[in-house]
Amino acid sequence: MAEEIQKIETPQIPKLPEIPPADELPFFPKVVLGEILALMITIGVVVAFAVMIPVGYEEKVNTLITPAGVKAEWYFLWTYQLMKLVPVLVGMGILGLIVVLILIVPWLDPKPERKIRERIWVIAIGFMILAGIGVLTFWALLPGGE
Repeated sequence: MAEEIQKIETPQIPKLPEIPPADELPFFPKVVLGEILALMITIGVVVAFAVMIPVGYEEKVNTLITPAGVKAEWYFLWTYQLMKLVPVLVGMGILGLIVVLILIVPWLDPKPERKIRERIWVIAIGFMILAGIGVLTFWALLPGGE
């Protein structure tokens, strides 16, 4: 009995055509110059608008007088409200104490526990700080703010 050995043919992967070097887009001369061209066009448009639509001359601003009705951004409202309620030095001390407390809490409770029951006092301190910030922020948002 003659056994015939079957040859397994490996599939031939067709080769991609090679792109000649002249068709390549080198980064430095072409791409960088294109970006510089876009930048120059943008600057030209901005300068053209500045020349065609000039800003009008208005009265000089007195930096020592705050206009009426100006409020701080929402994330600073609680600090301004705190400063309205207590003397300046006490308010600065409270703000400094809050920052120090936030920074040292990880060292005060170094347990690797993730259970809420094991870290109840740290969570309570965090919620008290957040509740105080929230109350002061909403207080400052009231029409009187006082």
